[in-house]
Amino acid sequence: MREIYGNSGRYAKSKFFDHFVAYGERALFAIRPYAAHRQRRKLIASFYHDVNEPSVEAFINERVNTVISHIDRKHDKISLDVCSLASHFAFDNISRLLYGKSHCSHVIEIDGKERQILAGLKKAQLWGPFQIDFPGLYGLVRKLLSLLNYLPASLHADDDLIRWNYDRVTEIITGRRGVEDEEDTLLHRLLSARNPDGTPLSLNYIASELYDNLNAAQVTVAVTLTYIIYHLSENLKWQIKICDEILDLPSEATGFPSFASINAAPILDAFIREV
Repeated sequence: MREIYGNSGRYAKSKFFDHFVAYGERALFAIRPYAAHRQRRKLIASFYHDVNEPSVEAFINERVNTVISHIDRKHDKISLDVCSLASHFAFDNISRLLYGKSHCSHVIEIDGKERQILAGLKKAQLWGPFQIDFPGLYGLVRKLLSLLNYLPASLHADDDLIRWNYDRVTEIITGRRGVEDEEDTLLHRLLSARNPDGTPLSLNYIASELYDNLNAAQVTVAVTLTYIIYHLSENLKWQIKICDEILDLPSEATGFPSFASINAAPILDAFIREV
Protein backbone atom coordinates (compact mmCIF):
# COMPACT_ATOMS: atom_id res chain seq x y z
CA MET A 1 0.00 0.00 0.00
CA ARG A 2 2.74 2.45 0.89
CA GLU A 3 4.73 1.65 -2.25
CA ILE A 4 1.75 2.24 -4.52
CA TYR A 5 -0.33 4.90 -2.77
CA GLY A 6 2.17 6.63 -0.51
CA ASN A 7 3.18 10.23 -1.19
CA SER A 8 6.62 9.13 -2.35
CA GLY A 9 5.25 6.56 -4.83
CA ARG A 10 5.05 7.42 -8.52
CA TYR A 11 2.38 4.95 -9.60
CA ALA A 12 -0.87 6.06 -11.21
CA LYS A 13 -4.05 5.12 -9.38
CA SER A 14 -6.30 2.43 -10.85
CA LYS A 15 -9.59 2.89 -12.69
CA PHE A 16 -11.35 2.15 -9.40
CA PHE A 17 -10.95 5.84 -8.58
CA ASP A 18 -13.10 6.81 -11.57
CA HIS A 19 -16.08 6.01 -9.34
CA PHE A 20 -15.35 9.11 -7.25
CA VAL A 21 -15.68 11.72 -9.99
CA ALA A 22 -18.32 14.36 -9.14
CA TYR A 23 -19.61 17.33 -11.14
CA GLY A 24 -17.38 16.17 -14.00
CA GLU A 25 -14.25 16.91 -11.92
CA ARG A 26 -11.75 14.81 -10.02
CA ALA A 27 -11.12 15.71 -6.41
CA LEU A 28 -7.63 15.09 -5.05
CA PHE A 29 -8.57 11.57 -3.95
CA ALA A 30 -9.72 10.60 -7.47
CA ILE A 31 -6.81 12.04 -9.48
CA ARG A 32 -5.02 9.08 -11.04
CA PRO A 33 -1.70 10.31 -12.59
CA TYR A 34 1.07 10.79 -10.04
CA ALA A 35 2.28 14.18 -11.27
CA ALA A 36 -1.20 15.69 -11.39
CA HIS A 37 -2.02 14.30 -7.96
CA ARG A 38 1.18 15.74 -6.50
CA GLN A 39 0.52 19.16 -8.04
CA ARG A 40 -3.01 19.31 -6.67
CA ARG A 41 -1.94 18.04 -3.25
CA LYS A 42 0.32 21.07 -2.85
CA LEU A 43 -2.71 23.35 -3.01
CA ILE A 44 -4.81 21.86 -0.23
CA ALA A 45 -3.03 19.09 1.71
CA SER A 46 -1.66 21.51 4.30
CA PHE A 47 -5.18 22.62 5.25
CA TYR A 48 -5.67 19.68 7.59
CA HIS A 49 -2.33 20.38 9.25
CA ASP A 50 -3.69 23.69 10.50
CA VAL A 51 -7.16 22.83 11.77
CA ASN A 52 -6.32 23.25 15.46
CA GLU A 53 -7.68 26.78 15.34
CA PRO A 54 -9.41 27.91 18.56
CA SER A 55 -12.66 28.54 16.67
CA VAL A 56 -12.67 25.00 15.26
CA GLU A 57 -11.88 23.46 18.64
CA ALA A 58 -14.61 25.56 20.27
CA PHE A 59 -17.17 24.38 17.71
CA ILE A 60 -16.28 20.71 18.24
CA ASN A 61 -16.50 21.17 22.01
CA GLU A 62 -19.96 22.68 21.55
CA ARG A 63 -20.97 19.71 19.37
CA VAL A 64 -19.71 17.31 22.06
CA ASN A 65 -21.89 19.08 24.64
CA THR A 66 -24.86 18.75 22.28
CA VAL A 67 -24.22 15.01 21.91
CA ILE A 68 -24.06 14.61 25.70
CA SER A 69 -27.32 16.56 26.11
CA HIS A 70 -28.94 14.34 23.49
CA ILE A 71 -27.84 11.21 25.36
CA ASP A 72 -29.06 12.63 28.69
CA ARG A 73 -32.51 13.16 27.21
CA LYS A 74 -32.52 9.51 26.12
CA HIS A 75 -31.50 8.11 29.51
CA ASP A 76 -34.87 6.45 30.02
CA LYS A 77 -34.64 4.55 26.74
CA ILE A 78 -33.51 0.96 26.53
CA SER A 79 -31.15 1.58 23.61
CA LEU A 80 -29.50 4.40 21.69
CA ASP A 81 -28.80 4.56 17.94
CA VAL A 82 -25.10 5.32 18.34
CA CYS A 83 -24.29 4.95 14.63
CA SER A 84 -26.77 7.65 13.59
CA LEU A 85 -25.72 9.96 16.42
CA ALA A 86 -22.04 9.53 15.47
CA SER A 87 -22.94 10.24 11.85
CA HIS A 88 -24.74 13.45 12.80
CA PHE A 89 -21.81 14.54 14.98
CA ALA A 90 -19.30 13.83 12.21
CA PHE A 91 -21.37 15.64 9.58
CA ASP A 92 -21.69 18.76 11.74
CA ASN A 93 -17.95 18.87 12.34
CA ILE A 94 -16.80 18.28 8.76
CA SER A 95 -19.33 20.77 7.40
CA ARG A 96 -17.86 23.32 9.83
CA LEU A 97 -14.37 22.69 8.46
CA LEU A 98 -15.57 22.90 4.87
CA TYR A 99 -18.06 25.80 4.87
CA GLY A 100 -17.53 27.66 8.13
CA LYS A 101 -19.54 28.27 11.29
CA SER A 102 -22.14 30.38 9.49
CA HIS A 103 -23.02 27.69 6.95
CA CYS A 104 -22.41 24.36 8.63
CA SER A 105 -25.11 21.89 9.60
CA HIS A 106 -26.57 21.19 13.05
CA VAL A 107 -27.91 17.72 12.40
CA ILE A 108 -27.63 16.51 16.00
CA GLU A 109 -30.51 18.70 17.14
CA ILE A 110 -32.27 19.62 13.86
CA ASP A 111 -34.25 16.93 12.10
CA GLY A 112 -34.09 18.32 8.58
CA LYS A 113 -33.03 17.42 5.07
CA GLU A 114 -29.45 16.63 6.10
CA ARG A 115 -30.58 14.00 8.58
CA GLN A 116 -32.70 12.33 5.90
CA ILE A 117 -29.71 12.23 3.54
CA LEU A 118 -27.49 10.68 6.20
CA ALA A 119 -30.10 8.01 6.96
CA GLY A 120 -30.15 7.13 3.27
CA LEU A 121 -26.36 7.10 3.02
CA LYS A 122 -26.10 4.61 5.88
CA LYS A 123 -28.26 2.15 3.97
CA ALA A 124 -26.62 3.04 0.65
CA GLN A 125 -23.37 1.44 1.84
CA LEU A 126 -25.03 -1.95 1.36
CA TRP A 127 -25.22 -1.22 -2.37
CA GLY A 128 -21.60 -0.03 -2.66
CA PRO A 129 -19.91 -3.29 -3.76
CA PHE A 130 -22.77 -4.08 -6.17
CA GLN A 131 -22.54 -0.60 -7.70
CA ILE A 132 -18.78 -0.82 -8.24
CA ASP A 133 -18.58 -4.44 -9.39
CA PHE A 134 -21.65 -4.32 -11.66
CA PRO A 135 -22.18 -0.66 -12.65
CA GLY A 136 -24.32 -1.48 -15.70
CA LEU A 137 -26.66 -3.77 -13.79
CA TYR A 138 -26.80 -1.30 -10.90
CA GLY A 139 -27.85 1.47 -13.29
CA LEU A 140 -30.50 -0.78 -14.79
CA VAL A 141 -31.93 -1.62 -11.35
CA ARG A 142 -32.05 2.07 -10.45
CA LYS A 143 -33.79 2.98 -13.68
CA LEU A 144 -36.35 0.20 -13.29
CA LEU A 145 -37.13 1.15 -9.70
CA SER A 146 -37.46 4.82 -10.72
CA LEU A 147 -39.97 3.91 -13.44
CA LEU A 148 -41.94 1.96 -10.85
CA ASN A 149 -41.78 4.94 -8.44
CA TYR A 150 -40.14 2.64 -5.91
CA LEU A 151 -36.64 4.05 -5.67
CA PRO A 152 -35.61 3.73 -1.98
CA ALA A 153 -33.74 6.57 -0.28
CA SER A 154 -30.62 4.41 -0.11
CA LEU A 155 -30.34 4.47 -3.91
CA HIS A 156 -30.58 8.24 -4.34
CA ALA A 157 -28.84 9.36 -1.13
CA ASP A 158 -25.54 9.98 -2.94
CA ASP A 159 -27.32 12.12 -5.52
CA ASP A 160 -29.10 14.01 -2.74
CA LEU A 161 -25.79 14.77 -1.01
CA ILE A 162 -24.21 15.84 -4.30
CA ARG A 163 -27.06 18.31 -4.91
CA TRP A 164 -27.04 19.50 -1.28
CA ASN A 165 -23.30 20.22 -1.39
CA TYR A 166 -23.47 22.07 -4.72
CA ASP A 167 -26.37 24.22 -3.53
CA ARG A 168 -24.53 25.04 -0.32
CA VAL A 169 -21.32 26.01 -2.16
CA THR A 170 -23.05 28.19 -4.74
CA GLU A 171 -25.16 29.92 -2.09
CA ILE A 172 -22.06 30.77 -0.06
CA ILE A 173 -20.04 31.97 -3.05
CA THR A 174 -22.82 34.11 -4.49
CA GLY A 175 -23.52 35.59 -1.06
CA ARG A 176 -27.20 34.78 -1.03
CA ARG A 177 -26.88 33.83 2.62
CA GLY A 178 -24.86 36.84 3.74
CA VAL A 179 -21.55 34.99 3.69
CA GLU A 180 -18.73 36.21 5.88
CA ASP A 181 -15.16 35.49 4.91
CA GLU A 182 -14.09 32.65 7.20
CA GLU A 183 -10.44 31.88 6.57
CA ASP A 184 -10.29 28.64 8.57
CA THR A 185 -12.36 26.69 6.02
CA LEU A 186 -11.44 24.48 3.09
CA LEU A 187 -13.78 26.52 0.89
CA HIS A 188 -11.76 29.65 1.63
CA ARG A 189 -8.54 27.77 0.88
CA LEU A 190 -9.88 26.58 -2.48
CA LEU A 191 -11.21 30.01 -3.45
CA SER A 192 -7.79 31.48 -2.68
CA ALA A 193 -5.82 28.78 -4.55
CA ARG A 194 -4.72 29.10 -8.16
CA ASN A 195 -3.98 26.71 -10.97
CA PRO A 196 -0.38 26.53 -12.28
CA ASP A 197 -1.33 29.06 -14.97
CA GLY A 198 -2.62 31.51 -12.35
CA THR A 199 -6.33 31.03 -13.02
CA PRO A 200 -8.81 30.38 -10.19
CA LEU A 201 -10.05 26.87 -9.55
CA SER A 202 -13.35 26.10 -11.27
CA LEU A 203 -16.59 26.06 -9.31
CA ASN A 204 -17.20 22.42 -10.27
CA TYR A 205 -13.75 21.38 -9.04
CA ILE A 206 -14.21 23.23 -5.74
CA ALA A 207 -17.60 21.57 -5.28
CA SER A 208 -16.08 18.18 -6.13
CA GLU A 209 -13.31 18.57 -3.55
CA LEU A 210 -15.74 19.65 -0.84
CA TYR A 211 -18.13 16.80 -1.66
CA ASP A 212 -15.33 14.24 -1.46
CA ASN A 213 -14.20 15.52 1.93
CA LEU A 214 -17.77 15.77 3.20
CA ASN A 215 -18.69 12.23 2.19
CA ALA A 216 -15.45 10.52 3.22
CA ALA A 217 -15.10 12.23 6.61
CA GLN A 218 -18.69 11.61 7.61
CA VAL A 219 -18.50 7.89 6.86
CA THR A 220 -15.09 7.16 8.37
CA VAL A 221 -15.59 9.17 11.56
CA ALA A 222 -19.08 7.78 12.15
CA VAL A 223 -17.92 4.17 11.74
CA THR A 224 -14.84 4.68 13.91
CA LEU A 225 -16.78 6.36 16.71
CA THR A 226 -19.45 3.66 16.62
CA TYR A 227 -16.91 0.87 17.03
CA ILE A 228 -14.99 2.76 19.72
CA ILE A 229 -18.18 3.21 21.75
CA TYR A 230 -19.14 -0.42 21.18
CA HIS A 231 -15.79 -1.77 22.35
CA LEU A 232 -15.72 0.61 25.32
CA SER A 233 -19.13 -0.71 26.38
CA GLU A 234 -17.79 -4.27 26.10
CA ASN A 235 -14.62 -3.57 28.11
CA LEU A 236 -15.46 -1.94 31.42
CA LYS A 237 -11.87 -2.18 32.67
CA TRP A 238 -10.54 -0.08 29.80
CA GLN A 239 -13.53 2.25 29.97
CA ILE A 240 -12.60 3.07 33.57
CA LYS A 241 -8.90 3.45 32.73
CA ILE A 242 -9.66 5.85 29.88
CA CYS A 243 -12.13 7.85 31.96
CA ASP A 244 -9.54 8.24 34.72
CA GLU A 245 -6.89 9.23 32.19
CA ILE A 246 -9.10 11.93 30.63
CA LEU A 247 -10.25 13.25 34.01
CA ASP A 248 -6.61 13.65 35.08
CA LEU A 249 -5.87 15.94 32.09
CA PRO A 250 -5.79 19.68 32.81
CA SER A 251 -8.97 21.44 31.71
CA GLU A 252 -9.11 24.60 29.63
CA ALA A 253 -11.47 27.51 30.27
CA THR A 254 -14.07 25.65 28.20
CA GLY A 255 -14.15 22.81 30.71
CA PHE A 256 -12.56 20.42 28.21
CA PRO A 257 -8.92 19.30 28.03
CA SER A 258 -7.09 20.73 25.02
CA PHE A 259 -6.91 18.74 21.79
CA ALA A 260 -3.17 18.45 22.28
CA SER A 261 -3.63 16.89 25.73
CA ILE A 262 -6.24 14.44 24.46
CA ASN A 263 -4.09 13.43 21.49
CA ALA A 264 -1.19 12.75 23.85
CA ALA A 265 -3.23 10.53 26.21
CA PRO A 266 -1.49 7.13 25.79
CA ILE A 267 -4.27 4.75 26.91
CA LEU A 268 -6.95 6.46 24.82
CA ASP A 269 -4.61 6.56 21.83
CA ALA A 270 -3.81 2.87 22.19
CA PHE A 271 -7.48 1.97 22.47
CA ILE A 272 -8.42 3.95 19.36
CA ARG A 273 -5.59 2.35 17.38
CA GLU A 274 -6.61 -1.10 18.55
CA VAL A 275 -10.21 -0.48 17.46
